[in-house]
Amino acid sequence: MPFEWRQTSPTVFENDRGTLEELYYYTQGEFGKPAPFILFTTVKFRNHHGLSPDHIETSLRDAWSQTRKKQPQIASRHGEAGKVIEVFQGQGLDDWLSETFVVCRETTPDDIFRDSGSRRYPTLFYFPATGELTLQINHGWVDGRGALFFWDTFFSILANPSDDPVTPEDIKDNLPVTMDTILNLPRGDSPEVLGPARKILERISTDNAIFTPSDNPGTPLQGFFRRQRNLSPQVSSKVIAALKKRGMTVTAALQVAFGIAVQEYQREKTGKAGDVWASCANIDARRFFPEEYFAQLKRVACYYTLLPLYVPISAETFDKTAIKLSDYYRKALNHPDAEGALCVPAAMPLYMQKVAEGAAFLRTPLLTSLGILEDFMAHRFGSWEIEDFWLANTVMPPSVQFFIWTLRCQIVFGGSWNEAMFRADVMEGLLERTEEVLLKALQLK
Repeated sequence: MPFEWRQTSPTVFENDRGTLEELYYYTQGEFGKPAPFILFTTVKFRNHHGLSPDHIETSLRDAWSQTRKKQPQIASRHGEAGKVIEVFQGQGLDDWLSETFVVCRETTPDDIFRDSGSRRYPTLFYFPATGELTLQINHGWVDGRGALFFWDTFFSILANPSDDPVTPEDIKDNLPVTMDTILNLPRGDSPEVLGPARKILERISTDNAIFTPSDNPGTPLQGFFRRQRNLSPQVSSKVIAALKKRGMTVTAALQVAFGIAVQEYQREKTGKAGDVWASCANIDARRFFPEEYFAQLKRVACYYTLLPLYVPISAETFDKTAIKLSDYYRKALNHPDAEGALCVPAAMPLYMQKVAEGAAFLRTPLLTSLGILEDFMAHRFGSWEIEDFWLANTVMPPSVQFFIWTLRCQIVFGGSWNEAMFRADVMEGLLERTEEVLLKALQLK
């Protein structure tokens, strides 16, 4: 049967790629070269027991190796016919660790992100000078929520180390079920798939979409960048209270505020602006898992799906739009406007055709919201503490990705883009405008 793990040798497991995994197989490109939608996530950490630098490095390396036991997909790679997880042992384990645990003494996480290239395996970078760790991973193996579960698992193991070898039996017990199986995703190019997908893609393929214009269209690909903006705990508390009073979610309100900021910038840059956010949002599909798959909820896996967006953007209708959008996100796949959404991943060839034709939704910001991070990732693990976090994808022009999360009572929002689009000060300005729009709309400024 499709999507069942097969043990093809004593130490190798293989499976067919799911729908989204297949997409990220084709986008991974040539190893060492830039590629779209590589997921990066970074934490800043501290050890409170005063361990020596060498002891910390060894502990991190060992925890990375041991994390395979509970989250096997950190050792995944794309094979020609499917996905492959090998249980590395002996010299093979040393070779894998040499390739995937990288100590960076003269570079920063932003340097690694800026100059990133596709890699064969998920890789953990350690920056001893700043006490930071960065996970670079093919998006087919993990989504944003799965990245939080990775850090939670990794630091839990770091706080409770083990010398036990990772065995094929350990891996076999924790191999993730493909989302196609869990949600019974449709496959192929049947009318049942293409009909709903066409309706969704036609709707979001408007020419009237907001977008972030490039400074110099046609500029060759440059470095990948990301920026974020934190609201103070005091301001965040006031914002959350105001949103609750109005029946809005943080995600919906910030999305509308960012949309208005983009709209203003678009008007200044081109003399006119779109009036609708037409794109797709990445949503965590775990909340729709049947009970029989609850054991999969905390897997490091690609368990997101796409929610079509067609959101009117106007400063005059901020409240109305944010309230309606909040209802949409609360119901998500159960909302009438999301009818047929599960057909979109199966219709990726149709999606890519629309992209090749210059569909407007490729230019409209993509959205990822992670929620309250502490609901999925602790910040204290014995003597180890996570002090800060960020997540970003590599995106190619003309796309921009907008991220939202809350950490330690602070609302955080940011963007990632390629510098061929515009300079960092453009994104910084958009994020500053977003805060101003939000506070003004909530009458907090």
